[in-house]
Amino acid sequence: MHTSECRIRQTHSSAIPNVTPAAHRTKALCGAVLALVSLLVLGSPVFAQSKLTPTSLLFGGYAVGETSGPKTATFKNTQKVPLTIDSIVISGGNAPVDYAWGGNCPISPNTLAAGLSCTIPVTFTPSALGNRIATLTVTSSSSLSPQSIALAGVGIAPVTVAPTSLTFAGTVVGTTSAAKTVTLTNHFNTALSMSSVSTSGDFAVASNSCGSSIGTGDKCTFGVTFTPTAVGLLSGTLTINYDAFGSPILLALSGTGTDTGLTSITVTPANPSIAAGNALQFTATGHFKSGSTENLTSIVAWSSSTSVATIAPGGAAATVTAGTSSIRATLGKITGSTTLTVTPPTLVSIAVTPASPSITRGATQQFLATGTYSDSSTQNITNSVTWASSNLSVATIAASGLATGAGSGTSNITATLGSVVSPVDTLTVTPPTLVSIAVTPANPSIAKGTNLALKATGAYSDGSTQDLTTQVTWSSSAPAVTVSNTSGSQGVATGASVGSATVSAASTSAPVVSGSTTITVTAAALLSIAVNPTSPSVAAGLKQQFTASGTYTDGTTQDITLTVAWSSSDQTIATISNAVGTQGQATALSQGFTTITATMGSISGSTTLTVGPAVLVSIVVMPLNPSIALGTTQQFTATGTYSDNSAQDMTSSVTWRAAPAGVATISNTLGSNGLATGTGQGITMITATSGSTSGNTQLTVTAAVLTSIAVTPATASIHQGATSQFAATGTYSDG
Repeated sequence: MHTSECRIRQTHSSAIPNVTPAAHRTKALCGAVLALVSLLVLGSPVFAQSKLTPTSLLFGGYAVGETSGPKTATFKNTQKVPLTIDSIVISGGNAPVDYAWGGNCPISPNTLAAGLSCTIPVTFTPSALGNRIATLTVTSSSSLSPQSIALAGVGIAPVTVAPTSLTFAGTVVGTTSAAKTVTLTNHFNTALSMSSVSTSGDFAVASNSCGSSIGTGDKCTFGVTFTPTAVGLLSGTLTINYDAFGSPILLALSGTGTDTGLTSITVTPANPSIAAGNALQFTATGHFKSGSTENLTSIVAWSSSTSVATIAPGGAAATVTAGTSSIRATLGKITGSTTLTVTPPTLVSIAVTPASPSITRGATQQFLATGTYSDSSTQNITNSVTWASSNLSVATIAASGLATGAGSGTSNITATLGSVVSPVDTLTVTPPTLVSIAVTPANPSIAKGTNLALKATGAYSDGSTQDLTTQVTWSSSAPAVTVSNTSGSQGVATGASVGSATVSAASTSAPVVSGSTTITVTAAALLSIAVNPTSPSVAAGLKQQFTASGTYTDGTTQDITLTVAWSSSDQTIATISNAVGTQGQATALSQGFTTITATMGSISGSTTLTVGPAVLVSIVVMPLNPSIALGTTQQFTATGTYSDNSAQDMTSSVTWRAAPAGVATISNTLGSNGLATGTGQGITMITATSGSTSGNTQLTVTAAVLTSIAVTPATASIHQGATSQFAATGTYSDG
């Protein structure tokens, strides 16, 4: 911020009497900057030995007691030799309280090397409101020492409220004004904890949105109401307590209590008496100093002294129970009242319901007794009356009003309480009749070719039931289902074809009563699965193809190899494939037994697979197509490969043969098995055989080759100038 800009802002802000907290911060900070211009270091010699930058640290506004983030000054040794820093001090103004420094600058006797810099971070914690000014000074061995920079910040209030006072208009004594709102703003950079809010005098806190804390920069409100207790100007205080500087905040509250001239209130009707359950409208009439009267029913505060009666705004009273209650009408300090007496209601008549009912023998009928009282209210008095039946051979009745049919006929039912007797109610009892037939199970589904036993249950008018399966006539509405009426199998339904049919059971006597159920016949269901072949054996490493044959509820069979889920009980013995193209193909892994299972839904079939030892599959003779000289030997080896992909050296266990003969011989003698000897020039086939499995390779025998030369005589001695004959004898591979 330039000083010229600060001067302009100061000029404008000083002309405005009520500036915002933000404007206060700007104005105060500018004042601090201008006040410190004289302290700033405006220039340095061209050949400075040290440099302290920047020329000032400006912190802006912070709430009193709140610590800013650090701002950093840098001290640099610009000379070519080390220098010492004797001290770093913040002084002047409010330095001891408001500013603190730290950093990595070495203090004497330590030195700052040539060309190096160190940092001095400074924090600002205002302890009071307004401009907080200080100076940071570094004293060193530099010829420019001491060097200083200005520190400036503004302390602002952590909390502000608006407005700063509340004035209420004239309010009738004893009545409550509308609420006025006070808004509180948190200027802290952290949440502010609230302690309490209270009022004094005739004022009350009607609402409080502040709670226990307020977020950073947030606002909350208090609602304040005025209920004057006297005529004239009244005052009080709103006290706001919080956990920060400036607490508590006190707001002046004032209001005027007024008097309408009301002298008394008359409540009518005077001392009424009504039966419990009835309602009564009260009227409040106000009497004034001028001698006039006014209906105040809608504006007074109504109350009832006891729970005998309740009274609503507007004066409508509802009686609850017998007793007395004082009914009061209050406006301000004036109250009028009357006594309401509530008497118990009296029974006038008894009505018995239902009227003229009819039940079957053995059935029950619940009668209800309803009392009508003098206040026109009604009450269920079923358990309070005395019940009577005029003909106990036809019907009996319990103290609870529950009548039971004992025999065919009629009986008069009455209810008595005190001197009040109900009119006669006639109960008719008839023999029980068949009411309905239920066919179970309800709406079942069966597979084609399967049977289902149905049951017909008759329900009677007396609530009893009876199994009528063998007594009804069974029928089916469609050929998809047949149902039997043959003795011993009545009601047995058979799914003949895919579709549905309604199967009915009808009574054989009038009136005909019937019941039915709908049977859905689905496609034939899988009944069992056969896995083939049965109990096969296979050598380890080989495969075995299984097939699955399904038998269905309609007697048909089907190859379901590709649709079942295959599994092996021991997958270390054998696995079985569910992959497309190889379904049901088992792979034997090791000797043992495993159960091969084919599953579809809840149906499964299985067989046992026996895995035997691996069998010899091939023999490899090595080396491949060798060549030897006549009279020399060649060792051959035989390696057997088995069905489980294992390999084994079979050199000493196979039968060796060389054909045609005359070219080479091969040994089957223990210790030299597979050793071939060239006996004549040519080509022969070397074969290794084990059982029905063999392997071979070709052996070529070439001409004999020189294997050694002997020189004779072995030693000789001659005179100088004499001669000696030597002979050279060659030995060949064929001897």
